[in-house]
Amino acid sequence: MLLDRVINGQLDGAHMLAATIGYGTEAHISPPFSMDLNGNGLPVHPISALALKPMIKKYRAAVFKGIGVPVITDYEIWKNNLEKVFGISAKFTEDNPNTVLALTKALIRAAKWLDENDNAHCAEAVEIMVRS
Repeated sequence: MLLDRVINGQLDGAHMLAATIGYGTEAHISPPFSMDLNGNGLPVHPISALALKPMIKKYRAAVFKGIGVPVITDYEIWKNNLEKVFGISAKFTEDNPNTVLALTKALIRAAKWLDENDNAHCAEAVEIMVRS
């Protein structure tokens, strides 16, 4: 898990769920950048969700009972909550404040670039991320 690798010092920072920071761990994490607001963000993706259909069908036969219903949303519990963040170890944040500032600015610029022109850069972003 990425959070574990940040906690044990293998990584200085990583994408992680905000809810895992501090729950059941001795995590000392600073989340300078939120990757969503009020729950899941689902970007336009070049791979169809239909690719997951066989897996979903398999799991539904193991666990689907048809008896659960959502009773409340996370927005109702905590308005404008963070869910996915870029978390950095507190030690790295303390030791490298200028680097953290520059990294946060770069993440903001990247997020704006991804959002501009109705997500026109998503295909290019995928190509960049799959490079060696």
